[in-house]
Amino acid sequence: MRKEQTFCTEIINSFEQKGIWAYKIPDMPRFKGQKTRFSIKKPFDIIVDYYSRFMAIECKFSRGFKAMNISQFEKKNNNQIDNLLQHNLCYIFLNIFIPREINRLLIFDREAIGDLVLKKRYTKKELEAWPKYIDGRQGLYYLSEFF
Repeated sequence: MRKEQTFCTEIINSFEQKGIWAYKIPDMPRFKGQKTRFSIKKPFDIIVDYYSRFMAIECKFSRGFKAMNISQFEKKNNNQIDNLLQHNLCYIFLNIFIPREINRLLIFDREAIGDLVLKKRYTKKELEAWPKYIDGRQGLYYLSEFF
């Protein structure tokens, strides 16, 4: 079963293949029965040193084309959109995955993230026609097609 974690690993590997440093910020571990009073919230999923320029990336995974709502990024005590927009180079990478059909990376830049904040959602139809995308091949995305 494919998960967001697998997608993040593929993104890291795609950057590293081009000699670009990328790091996935680990999730805070949670254990059954743990009574933690606080936990460190991660601001986004991946940090990239893109030719001496800092890049912040939030990864999302979807099984097929579905509407993307801003509520997916607003979690208790941690608004990922606000965290992303604090950086000049910020992106949302949305993986659309349909087994044996589509493995597509949709790229939302700072402008598109701002539109998401204003509109509150992107419809399924808008995502199907999204102009900035890369098709995945053998677990890698050839990011040089976009960057």
